[in-house]
Amino acid sequence: MDEFSLIDRYLAPLAIEGAVGLQDDAALFEGMIITKDLLVDGVHFRSCDGWGAAAQKALRVNISDLVACGARPAAFALGVVWPKAVTEEEIAAFMEGLSADCARYGLGLIGGDTTRHRADSGPLTISVTMVGPPAPEGPLRRSGAQVGDVVMVTGTIGEAVLGLKSLLGEIAPTSEGVEAYLRPRPPIDLVDALARYAHAAIDISDGLLADATHIAEASGVVLGLDAAAIPLSPSARAYAEDSGDALLSLLGGGDDYQVIATVPQDNVDPLRAAAATAQVPLTSIGEVREGAAGTVLRGGDGKEIAFGADHSPAGFRHFP
Repeated sequence: MDEFSLIDRYLAPLAIEGAVGLQDDAALFEGMIITKDLLVDGVHFRSCDGWGAAAQKALRVNISDLVACGARPAAFALGVVWPKAVTEEEIAAFMEGLSADCARYGLGLIGGDTTRHRADSGPLTISVTMVGPPAPEGPLRRSGAQVGDVVMVTGTIGEAVLGLKSLLGEIAPTSEGVEAYLRPRPPIDLVDALARYAHAAIDISDGLLADATHIAEASGVVLGLDAAAIPLSPSARAYAEDSGDALLSLLGGGDDYQVIATVPQDNVDPLRAAAATAQVPLTSIGEVREGAAGTVLRGGDGKEIAFGADHSPAGFRHFP
């Protein structure tokens, strides 16, 4: 059983109406959008890269979920399970990073819980529940994509993959990549325009290909993506040119925390204008078509690039 089968079989039957069957990363409850992410040392971050950075990533991945639902973050509850051998200096560093991002994003703490592992091997574990008001247009969903929409993505893709590879010593260090992995920057300044102009959206946590497929499956459409149009940084593009598998590792690695949106043709120019004003890079990378729900990736030669279980991994999985 994988993560999504577990959710569908055991958790979705418990969901309230505003949670739309747990198909989205956030739910509408009592007029607010609410989301929750759990991060574990060695899975979602590495505490050896900085305790303050771990706290900031925990906040930002939740901010990313809200942005993709067309909501602005307002407050959060925090749960932390500290390692048995945690020091006060490490806790202070964690809190310093947390405080800095509370100021940066205008967030307030509303409660939570904290405890410590009894086993020596227990990893730092961070749980954040975040809430924020939806835009007047209502929450954005994965299920709203319509045939004829343009597929658009904010920022660049794959830099965080290179950052992790740098930290692991697999490739030469890139400061941009390391920063993208440690402290993602969800496009919060574009949240109002996304809510106004997009039909559907999702944040890129598991990888562009996997998360595009979540939109496709929830909406019952095909997302046709042009590999050559996907925005890569210069270092990511150089890495991708090594082979097709290198490109797929960038598109499937995750941790980008940018937003994929499907946008009706008439709204593309207004959204581009809003992105330019907000100084958020925005790129058209494909279109929504009829067909069996899924994602199709094509190369510059027009040929389909295979990915998935029988080829290269489509995205991060918590239950490999």
